[in-house]
Amino acid sequence: MPIRKDWIEYNTANINQVVEKDGVVELGDAEKNIVFIGSGANLRKLLQEHMDGAERYEKAKFFRYEEIFMYTFRENELIQQYTRLNQKLPEYNEELF
Repeated sequence: MPIRKDWIEYNTANINQVVEKDGVVELGDAEKNIVFIGSGANLRKLLQEHMDGAERYEKAKFFRYEEIFMYTFRENELIQQYTRLNQKLPEYNEELF
């Protein structure tokens, strides 16, 4: 099951409102197509790190997140779901493999 939250504009002010807890994130492009799925022990820090690498993630215009303790398991689940539907990894995840 995908993250069922509204997309949030990807900017510093909105990132600063994100909790510093375990979880997963999805980054979306201008049309809200997923371009990256990731996870970490601090959601705010994870999003900020990607914002700081703006050249690499230049297509990211929106994000959504889910707090979850078993974040690596959930990240893998989301990537598998995306891959089944799209027959490929999200664009920025492809670069990591």
